Amino acid sequence: RLALAGAVDRKALAAHSYGNALAFAATGVVPPTLGSSPDRLTHDLAQAREALSKAGLKRGTPLVMAVLPVPRPYLPEPRATADLIAAQLGHLGFMVEIRHPRDLSEYQDICHRGAYDLLLAGWIPDTADPIDFMESLLASHCVPSSANHATRGSNLSRWRNTAMDEALQKQRVNPDPSNWQGICELVRKEAPLVALMYGPRIAVVSWRAKNFPRDFGSGPFLSQVDLPESNVGQPGSATEKSGHRLPIFKG
Repeated sequence: RLALAGAVDRKALAAHSYGNALAFAATGVVPPTLGSSPDRLTHDLAQAREALSKAGLKRGTPLVMAVLPVPRPYLPEPRATADLIAAQLGHLGFMVEIRHPRDLSEYQDICHRGAYDLLLAGWIPDTADPIDFMESLLASHCVPSSANHATRGSNLSRWRNTAMDEALQKQRVNPDPSNWQGICELVRKEAPLVALMYGPRIAVVSWRAKNFPRDFGSGPFLSQVDLPESNVGQPGSATEKSGHRLPIFKG
């Protein structure tokens, strides 16, 4: 896994999807809105080849990479990104068979059955608590199964690790910075998943907007925002005559 991670050039992937690659290339699993947890993974083909040689892994059979079938904020061009990853892994001698489902139903079936070696997907935070985010992606009880299907089971790396489960539970009961660092370090050493890109963050920029929630980590919640009609068409207004469109920034 570490060899594969070292072969992936995250800046190159982000540059294909966004104009400012440095703003979107991921540096760790947890998105910036939830804090900072750098994984210190670097694109280093020489080191990747060395790790692969030590593992003694045979590369005759193609790796099957399932791909999210529809664009998402964090993955605007799923197939193009998959093609780039396949090309990057090709530098290690791997052949990659891309499995691009027709729709979300087929994608969820693939995820439920674990019919892949690699999966190109993503996750948007449900809450502002980083432990919720990490638990969703890494806890053993979140691996999809007959009782916990793919729409709820979000540990799609299907990674089970007792030390991680214990650390996640400890962090939930008694949050501790050193334990959190241990969680992040375990992700770095084991590399069950590699963050590639962060999606854009959306926010209302006009001071006239009312009822904008303080925490919008998992979505913009624009339906809750109130825009006074008296401001329509005025300079700097958060609305426009042609449909009350909200100006936004992305970053």
